[in-house]
Amino acid sequence: RWLFGVSTQKDLEIQNLSQNQREIIHIVDKQATVLNESLWKTRTNAKLIKELRGQYLILRNATINIMEKITDMEDLNHFKYFFQLDETFEAMNQILQWLQQLADSLDVGFSLLANGHLAPQIISPTKFNKVIKTINDQLPRGWSISSNEFWVAYRESTVSVAAMENSFRLFIHVPIFDYSHQYKLFQIINLPGATDNGTHGVLFGNLPDYLAV
Repeated sequence: RWLFGVSTQKDLEIQNLSQNQREIIHIVDKQATVLNESLWKTRTNAKLIKELRGQYLILRNATINIMEKITDMEDLNHFKYFFQLDETFEAMNQILQWLQQLADSLDVGFSLLANGHLAPQIISPTKFNKVIKTINDQLPRGWSISSNEFWVAYRESTVSVAAMENSFRLFIHVPIFDYSHQYKLFQIINLPGATDNGTHGVLFGNLPDYLAV
């Protein structure tokens, strides 16, 4: 369906590509439940990490009690041993905190993907920008993904998911703009007009809100 000129072979190839993309989207939507499974596993891991941190606190409190009891002991080797043990527990605490933050971040990322939105935890804005530049170089003349409004394109892009054998594949749907046909957009304001006798006002009916010229 072209407004101007005759469809070229390249145009027909673009239409076929669009049809194939719609068929792929229809298939992958049925397999999007893999995200829910991944989300469930991530939350399970987060729960296990919280339990590990709880066990760590119990061990740390026991170590503090022991060190308080040996403060009057003259055996310096025992003191050094528990001092090193305390440093080990502190390192374990930092690792568990990092794992907890990672699990929480993945939890948020999978939730966004499950709702069809891009997740910075999974697809960073920097990587997304590189993909946009690569796609723009391959689009027909006059077509482009808006790189000037990068965050708008990132926010409005949607995601479909397909389950693979040991992973899942993301299909990102990005809006493409046809800059070869530009229009001026006017808002229509429907002002009432007086009738001949001046007793009533009339308005035009079935007018659109905007008009592109």
